[in-house]
Amino acid sequence: MLKQRMVKAMDEFKTVLQFKVFRQQEDFYFWVDVVGALGKSLDGASISPSKESCQALLEKYFVTTVPSEEFGNPGYTRLSVAT
Repeated sequence: MLKQRMVKAMDEFKTVLQFKVFRQQEDFYFWVDVVGALGKSLDGASISPSKESCQALLEKYFVTTVPSEEFGNPGYTRLSVAT
C-alpha cells in the first residue's frame, strides 16, 4: 500500500515543472526540490520551504510536509506517504 501511495504522490509532484522529485532509502518519505518555484504562488500562498508554507499546505490541502531547514537541506520539502 505504501509503495502505491509513493508512486502516485511522486507522479503527481512530477507534473509541476518547477519541482524536482527524488526518493532516498526511506520507505515512506520523498523530497521535493522547490527552488524552481520559490516566490511563485499557489492559490495566493507564496511557495517556499518554510514552516509557514508547510503549515499552509496542511491547512488547505491536508498535505503534511517538513521544511528542509530542519534537516540542513535548504530549498527542499520532505513529504511522507504514511497515514
